[in-house]
Amino acid sequence: MIHNNQQVSINKKMKIFQINGHETPGSRFHGLAITPQLREYGVYSKHFSWLKDTNNPNVITINDQINHRMYHLYRKAENFFSLQSVLYPYAYKIMKLPEFKEADLIHLHIIHAGFFSMRHLPELTRRKPVVWTLHDPWALTGHCLHPFDCDRWKIGCGKCPDLKTYFSLRRDHTKFLFSYKERSFRSLDLDIVVASKWMKKPLPCLKKLEFIIFLLALILIFLVQKTPLKLESVLAFQIMQLLSAFELRMAPIKD
Repeated sequence: MIHNNQQVSINKKMKIFQINGHETPGSRFHGLAITPQLREYGVYSKHFSWLKDTNNPNVITINDQINHRMYHLYRKAENFFSLQSVLYPYAYKIMKLPEFKEADLIHLHIIHAGFFSMRHLPELTRRKPVVWTLHDPWALTGHCLHPFDCDRWKIGCGKCPDLKTYFSLRRDHTKFLFSYKERSFRSLDLDIVVASKWMKKPLPCLKKLEFIIFLLALILIFLVQKTPLKLESVLAFQIMQLLSAFELRMAPIKD
């Protein structure tokens, strides 16, 4: 819900734990840049970044020396066997963090950056209310970040016409990887935020989703604020929608 003063009413101070692969790259899109402004909405945001590159106290990581060495072994194994987001064990380590346990809402961003296994996603959604912002179509494909003109993701991938497309594979395991993601999605309980109408169209094949379209957000912000559109305003609107989704998910279910 949008109010004229751009405020969202919540009953208590809310804690969001945002999980992302990178800290500085993309910080204007995954919410890190507006962490101070979120407090105006009663939102206290902490971030997990696998690749932490600043001393920002609001960003934590578990990528210490031991985990970093093990990460390279897992990464080499995934490259050798042509796998993606299958072998990494770090999701369970993330779920043991105090920031995760204390959070009211988990907000996922780029989780396919080489630290998160999709098989752990259902368990994460069972433990906490979760919102996942899809910044790209990787979740819908057998390996690539964007399918471009290829439609094989519509039939479960396999016989990939371009294994060199980022993220590249040595062997064509796209059918297995597509099925692997699909099995994880079947038992998810989360809300999805998408960035375009194009991203919305293929997503109803997943089990339970709630869509937020950024283009609509832009129009509404313009109508309410009557000011030039700024990226920070779009992010603020996104947070407002996350709060609304959180309130809906936590409200008692009525018959």
